[in-house]
Amino acid sequence: MKKSGLYTELMKIPLSLMISLSSIFGYIMHTSRLDMPLFLTATAILLLACGGACLNNYQDRHIDRLFSRTRHRVLPSNAFPPGRALSLSATLIILGDVILYLIRYDTTLPLLGATAIFLYNGIYTPLKSRSILAIIPGAVCGMMPPLIGWSAAGGGSFFFRDRQHHGAFRFMAAAPFLADSFESLLRIQAVRYAEYAATFQPVPA
Repeated sequence: MKKSGLYTELMKIPLSLMISLSSIFGYIMHTSRLDMPLFLTATAILLLACGGACLNNYQDRHIDRLFSRTRHRVLPSNAFPPGRALSLSATLIILGDVILYLIRYDTTLPLLGATAIFLYNGIYTPLKSRSILAIIPGAVCGMMPPLIGWSAAGGGSFFFRDRQHHGAFRFMAAAPFLADSFESLLRIQAVRYAEYAATFQPVPA
C-alpha cells in the first residue's frame, strides 16, 4: 500500500470528513454566515477526528490482529509503526484543540473537543468489546461535533441554553433514534467480540 493510503486508512479520512461536515451543520443551525470561524471549526474537528481515529487504531491493534477481517489493517499488519501512530494522534488532537481555542480565545471549545476524544477513545473504545452499553458514550460522542459547531457560531455550550433555537431541541430529541440504529450494528458485531472473548477461556488441564 502507498504511504498516502496508509495515512488515509489510519486517520479514517472519509469518516473524519463526514464528522467535520457535521460540525458545519451545527454551525449553520445557529447562523447562516460563511466566515473564518466556520472554516476553523471544520478544520479543527477534522484534525480531532483524524487524531481520534489514529488513537482508536492504536488501541485496537492487538484485538484486530486476531480476526481475519481486521488483521490486514495498517497497525496489525505492521505496515505502520505503532509508536508513530500514537505520536501522530497526539499531534492531530493537540492541533485541533489549539485551533478551537483560537476561534474564541477561551477554553469552552477545546474542552468540548477534549470531551469528545475522552468519550470516544477513553470510554467507547475500551467498552465496546465488553458491553453493548458502549452505545451510550458512542451516541453522545457523535453529537459533540454539531454541538461544537453550534457553540463556535455563538450558541451556548449546551443547546438548551439557547431556547429561541427550537431546531436544536429537535436535534437532541433525535439522539435516542441514533442510539437504536447503532444498537442494531453492535448486535451484529457481538459475534466478533464473542469470538474474541472465547480466545481467552481457560483450557482444561
